[in-house]
Amino acid sequence: MLARAADRLVQEGDLPRATRLAILAAHENTLKPGSAYARATLASVALLNKLQREWRGHTGAVLGAVFSSDESKLLTWSADDTVRLWDTATGMQIGPALEHDLGGVRGAAFSADERAILS
Repeated sequence: MLARAADRLVQEGDLPRATRLAILAAHENTLKPGSAYARATLASVALLNKLQREWRGHTGAVLGAVFSSDESKLLTWSADDTVRLWDTATGMQIGPALEHDLGGVRGAAFSADERAILS
């Protein structure tokens, strides 16, 4: 339940609260074993925090990210209404930002052959 709430907060752009909930969700003890979903949520929130601190480009909260199949590229989408493609080895943006003007980006994905992006 906490991990699902953290995911929802990420989608709403509230990364600080999402981080706190993800940490609570992934915390294990004898009364509450952690789940794979909770650990994955914590890992994705940690990645989003790292992106906001270290990889400059987005001017709004990073709402989500997905790796290419070989993990050489990272696709991110943000509250600044852009989708950006990154080289994971260098942290550099690949090409220009893909700008959206219809009220935001709710997600993005690579095509099966990874030659196109859907947002």
